[in-house]
Amino acid sequence: MASAFEFFGITPAFEIDERALEEKYFTLSRDLHPARSARADKQTLLQKQAQTAELNQAYQTLRDPEKRLDALLAHVGFAPKESTSDQKQQIPMDLAEEYFELQETVLDDPELGAEMVSAFSGKITRLALALDQDIFTIASKIHWSSRTNPASTSEEIAKLLDLRKRRSYLLSLIENARKLNRASGGF
Repeated sequence: MASAFEFFGITPAFEIDERALEEKYFTLSRDLHPARSARADKQTLLQKQAQTAELNQAYQTLRDPEKRLDALLAHVGFAPKESTSDQKQQIPMDLAEEYFELQETVLDDPELGAEMVSAFSGKITRLALALDQDIFTIASKIHWSSRTNPASTSEEIAKLLDLRKRRSYLLSLIENARKLNRASGGF
């Protein structure tokens, strides 16, 4: 199975021409459509179905920046999901303290806790969005077309993985705060 980039004949890069990608997708979709092979044998039809499935998967990968980044990391030999979960996450002390206070408030005063959860979630969401911007900036600067990693590229990828790990932790904190709020009778 070809990578998403190979399937569309695109040089691996974080920034891609999304309009050209969409045009190529629709062209390939028309070419692979079963109506064009209505008189073909069963083997050809099955092959067209498999190619259509691969096309759809490749398109979904390339049009989503997170999935595209995962594909780029895999392209240069990193297992993006595994590399972020294998390492121990560091809890930012200020956020840990704020979260523990939030837990106490939600249990003591669910109404006030609901307001605090909302404010906390907004703060964490803004932090996660800022990390997204940093992640996308770094990903845009990396030369992904080479499968060999010079030291500078490896350092940039390490930064990228660290930022993704931090963002994952922040998003988990938001979800935990919401669960805590629901468990205490909040919304």
